[in-house]
Amino acid sequence: MVEKKKCETCKKSFNEDSDEIHPCDQCGAPTCLDCHKSAPDFGFDYLCLKCYLTNVRDGKIGQVPCNICGDVFDAEDIELCGTCNQFCCIDCGETDDEGLFRCPECWQRFLTIEEKAETKLEIEVASILVQDSENHTNDSVKQTLKDLFYGGCQSGVIGEMIYYDDTVPFFERHDDEISKMLQESIESSGLSIDKLFGKSWDTSDPLARGKLNKNLLAWFGFEETARHLAEKCHYNSIL
Repeated sequence: MVEKKKCETCKKSFNEDSDEIHPCDQCGAPTCLDCHKSAPDFGFDYLCLKCYLTNVRDGKIGQVPCNICGDVFDAEDIELCGTCNQFCCIDCGETDDEGLFRCPECWQRFLTIEEKAETKLEIEVASILVQDSENHTNDSVKQTLKDLFYGGCQSGVIGEMIYYDDTVPFFERHDDEISKMLQESIESSGLSIDKLFGKSWDTSDPLARGKLNKNLLAWFGFEETARHLAEKCHYNSIL
């Protein structure tokens, strides 16, 4: 069995003989190449990020560049992001209610699906997804999205997208946004609307004035918006 070493900063595991992980020169903590810093001008060849920042604050190392804006800062104006462990200046990053400092990239990555929603359609879809998830957490929302992408609205996974009494008003509330999305899908796929929806589309109702086609367009609008929100949340594993 191959022995493993774990980087103390990012927690990734490496083989014992890997040249991608080495002990920090100061504290001895196993540190991978991605999580180390060097300051040879100040006598430090291989430091973990925590020791590097400690030396900056002790005045043993000069200014530090922000990983976001690229400018260099004195010790009191730069922090380690509590999520990605990259240096970020206090102007670029923020501290959350629990005292965790995050760079803007990580702030975006960890926003909830409701916080990512911007348009009226996105806001309603995000709200429904959270309500229909098992315990309203990000993980349960991801599972709901996974089920939706597998079976679609027609599977009944979204309770608010089952009956005409719900789907028709949903389409009518978001007619403009859904119609725009539909036009983009038609143009990108090169398919006509009846080809896009197949036999389900009522060709005798091309303007979608009846319940059947409004229901189909509500499903289409919900599913496409959910997919767009999943992309915003970086839920790549379920897309």
